[in-house]
Amino acid sequence: MRFDGFNNHTPLELAYAAYIAPLVVEIASTFVRSRHTWVQCNVDVVGQPSISSRSRNHFWSTAVKGFVDNIEKLTTDNEKFRKVLYTGQYMQLVLMTLKPGEEIGAEVHEGHDQFFRVEEGSGEVIIDGQSRAIKDDDAIIVPAGARHNVVNNGDQPLKLYTIYGPPEHRDGVIHATKAQADASDEHFDGKTTE
Repeated sequence: MRFDGFNNHTPLELAYAAYIAPLVVEIASTFVRSRHTWVQCNVDVVGQPSISSRSRNHFWSTAVKGFVDNIEKLTTDNEKFRKVLYTGQYMQLVLMTLKPGEEIGAEVHEGHDQFFRVEEGSGEVIIDGQSRAIKDDDAIIVPAGARHNVVNNGDQPLKLYTIYGPPEHRDGVIHATKAQADASDEHFDGKTTE
């Protein structure tokens, strides 16, 4: 049905044009968005929806793939001091391994909250002068502005992952050792994984 004014249509056709067609467009657009494709749903005035690959009214971009993987396995398999796995606009996922006796180094992130999850090993976390023992399965949150450090005082590698919000490091950065990380002056440059 093509809508060409009120005079030439029955009340049922007008109801379709006003209520049912927009609903069909919304359902179709939701379906199309869930299939991760570029699509436009147009309505001829208030008539039947049509779908095209070019848009002038509604655009839904290709959905990002995000990050899905076995984080425990990735963390326990990691041998690098720091390995950035995924960088989004507002958060970043980083693997870390501290050798026995090694530490991240006392630091403050003024504009970043930070989450740690220990997957293997033991050590301590110091937040604003308060020390707590940590071990596998422990979670730690460090609020922005807090001076903090993570120390491996055990006899096995301390393997953890951390989530920065917002990102702290350049996407894809790998520091094989703490010395390499200390020598680097890299920081998040605004580029995300996707």
